[in-house]
Amino acid sequence: MYLNQPITPGRGYVMTMNQLKSRAVQYKARIAIDILLENVESIPNVQVWADKARMSRRWLCRSIRMAYGKSPKEILREVKFEKVVCLILDQGLEAGCYSVGIDSGFKSASGLSKFLSAYHNVTFTELKNVIIAEGKHLNFHWLKKYPKQKQTSQMGNSFSLWI
Repeated sequence: MYLNQPITPGRGYVMTMNQLKSRAVQYKARIAIDILLENVESIPNVQVWADKARMSRRWLCRSIRMAYGKSPKEILREVKFEKVVCLILDQGLEAGCYSVGIDSGFKSASGLSKFLSAYHNVTFTELKNVIIAEGKHLNFHWLKKYPKQKQTSQMGNSFSLWI
């Protein structure tokens, strides 16, 4: 069957083979994202994520890039960062670098500190202070834990610097 030959899946709607493949890729990517969101604490890298999603690393990279326009590594970093922010919001002033680091899937407090400084150019204390001061107005992309909160422009400017 040719890739651009029409296929009728039912009810008169005609799809090409490329459209069917695109839907299949998007479906697989959504499943992989759901697995990541459920197991973010136990997924340290893309290879482990691919293993948990029961697909090859290459297929995970292709499907995620086609569906979301980002590499799996970038999405993993974003989800981990949102998890850190959620934990700081939950724990408030008692949030420590070690407890947040362990609960979000890092091996130690230094792993979390290196992650924040390397990819978001902020220390844990600076992030915690900003989140506690302005945390009621956060808007999450991957983790929809706080759906009723709206992002303000003031928080959007300071928070988006790290994302």
